[in-house]
Amino acid sequence: MYKAPIPTAALASRLGSYVQAYTLYSSVRPFGVTAIVGGWDSEAALPVDGQVGSEPSVGSGGKVKGAKAGGPGLYMIEPSGLYWVLQVNNLTSKVLSDFVIQGYYGAATGKGRQTAKSELEKLDLSSGNLTLEAGVKEAARIIYVAHEDSKDKDFELEMTWISSLDGPTKGRHEEVPKHMLEEAEKAAKKAMEGDDEEEDKPAEEGEKMEE
Repeated sequence: MYKAPIPTAALASRLGSYVQAYTLYSSVRPFGVTAIVGGWDSEAALPVDGQVGSEPSVGSGGKVKGAKAGGPGLYMIEPSGLYWVLQVNNLTSKVLSDFVIQGYYGAATGKGRQTAKSELEKLDLSSGNLTLEAGVKEAARIIYVAHEDSKDKDFELEMTWISSLDGPTKGRHEEVPKHMLEEAEKAAKKAMEGDDEEEDKPAEEGEKMEE
């Protein structure tokens, strides 16, 4: 209908509307789930579906010379009764409707989310200086830290990423290369071992003082 790919913000908004609708009627059950939606809106002019008509003059896929379009988007959708968007670029917020959609530099949900959020806050994500490769390592480390309470249970780490057109994925959503994922896991495990050693040292020093 719009002859252009759906922007990440619009997708998150429609998903939020759909989830929120299930809280309105007694004949259906609420989803009761928090979802994280991420995407990259292309900064290039995109062909129209079926090559009918022309591209939009603004926004994703537009051909306005010098206009900045596209870029990353990350949203957390909750099945609650509020809907507000945090515009992290200029630190303003606006109430929009009846369900929650928040704009994030980093987000976490599920078991261990508080630990993960604390670790995310330590990263300077708003500066834009974190590279994709460094981001993969930090994400792996944070997942391992958040999983520490359940470290007796094995888990398999899977990661995907998406970049700009001049990045490694050329704007496509792909799995993180295996060698990079393995390297990130090794670094995460090493960091966890280092933290454990630091925690053991004060205990050993306390025992010596008691003797």
